[in-house]
Amino acid sequence: KAFAQEPREIKRFQRHMQTLFNIGYWTEKRWIFYFSTMGLFTFLGFAIVWLVGGRQVLGQELTVGELMLFYFYLHMFYGPLRWLGRVNSWMTRAMSAAERVFEIVDTEPEAYNAPDSVAMPEIRGDIVFQDVTFGYESALPVLTEVNLDIRAGEMIGLVGKSGAGKSTTVNMICRFYDVNYGAVLIDGVDIRKIRLEDLRSHIGVVMQDPILFNGTISENISYGNPDASFEEVLAAARAANAHNFILT
Repeated sequence: KAFAQEPREIKRFQRHMQTLFNIGYWTEKRWIFYFSTMGLFTFLGFAIVWLVGGRQVLGQELTVGELMLFYFYLHMFYGPLRWLGRVNSWMTRAMSAAERVFEIVDTEPEAYNAPDSVAMPEIRGDIVFQDVTFGYESALPVLTEVNLDIRAGEMIGLVGKSGAGKSTTVNMICRFYDVNYGAVLIDGVDIRKIRLEDLRSHIGVVMQDPILFNGTISENISYGNPDASFEEVLAAARAANAHNFILT
């Protein structure tokens, strides 16, 4: 989100889902083969019972009732056997599906573009908090009537004890969370009225815990700008004092 790369990640996710679909398709074909084979053996088993049992009934070695009883026993044996191979698969899928459903149910609502959101291809960088109140739970506010006026180009530091709301303040500028009351303005515009793609494309976030995505170091550095040239990647690495570290 911080690098406005959701569409790119969605495409990568779709590629992985296609791979998963192909694997599932291959698995289902094997299950169809399994059930077809079991069906064939079931048919052959019943055919043998009728053939051998019929001859014994005609030879008065077996009564019709005994033949039917044996037939039903055979049916009771083959029925569970056909489905036994799929019980483990069903249980695994059911548990995975239930886990995914509960994850979705527990997910907090995402920020979204308002119908009247505006595009801001250029942002100067003036940030204003106007009487901002926010809490992850409405009854327990983390920030209460906070007012900030940060001019473009200023370097500031937020200092406070753990849980005071420092990270929350930054997260609200990126609209990872929306304020409960008040407003956050950038260049005089309420960020809730700015398109998320434009807002986040102008914000660079350095997380408290560095995160490396799967891929090369170059791909990680250029993650927010996939079209960056190699020279731009090197310049970014030097600006972050990471160039020498990467080389070693």
